[in-house]
Amino acid sequence: MYNLKELAELNQVKLSKELEEKILLQDKNTVNRINNLLNAIETDSIVCINMKTDKLLKVIESGFYINCFEKYAQDSGIGFNDFISQNKEDIINSMYGILGDFSKNRVDFSSKFIGGFLFKYLSLNMPNSIGIQRFGKLCVELKRERILTFKVCVAVKKDSLLFYYENDDFNVNKFLSDIVVYNSLNKLVLDKHFEDIVNDNYNLNKLCSNDSYIEIIVGDRITSDSLLQVYISEEEYDRCFKELHKKAINKTLTPWEKKEYNDFCKMVSSLGRNKIQLRKVAA
Repeated sequence: MYNLKELAELNQVKLSKELEEKILLQDKNTVNRINNLLNAIETDSIVCINMKTDKLLKVIESGFYINCFEKYAQDSGIGFNDFISQNKEDIINSMYGILGDFSKNRVDFSSKFIGGFLFKYLSLNMPNSIGIQRFGKLCVELKRERILTFKVCVAVKKDSLLFYYENDDFNVNKFLSDIVVYNSLNKLVLDKHFEDIVNDNYNLNKLCSNDSYIEIIVGDRITSDSLLQVYISEEEYDRCFKELHKKAINKTLTPWEKKEYNDFCKMVSSLGRNKIQLRKVAA
């Protein structure tokens, strides 16, 4: 099995040398633009997890953020170590109800790395952004001081599940050339968007979206006191607090809307009790 952190550290050295050579070929204005971007990412970027309301509620109430393997073992009453010690095909079949067609590749990926079944998948972002909405309407920011204590925190140029498998075969060389440890993630962003940056056609608003993002893999336990704040779009906030609230008063909520509205109200209260800010973000 591979040691993800060690491999990321090795590639970080290689990537730094390659970027130095490319930067030397640029004019002064471009170099200044590159340096400004590197500094902005280093000082201002944040690590986030997009979640649905009920998921965030469970994290706050339980005190931990768990991945899909931990959740399956917990819900089924199987010990986690017993679960991941099973035959790979058995794990794939067990996870199909959660991961669907992605089950095979995620189980395969996890089995290739030390501690891989404990990996959590997050994203790099900038403040006041709603992140990857297809994973959840709430964009949850982690505290930087907590991230710095993680033993395994690696940045990947693209989604590890979607871009490094070809006909169900993991392209390990491609993956290993696209990873760095957390303290060098600004160089990974530069490498990913180098041409656009050089051509002055890039801004940090493009850092994280449904279509393109830097994935952050964390191997450590993420506790609820690691959460700093939660971003939500104004549209989603108004839908929950105005539209659903009005329906609740008029007693016209569908069963699903009632659950959604109740979960949202509970979540807002839980955030307040735990001093986690909820921030609205304009479209």
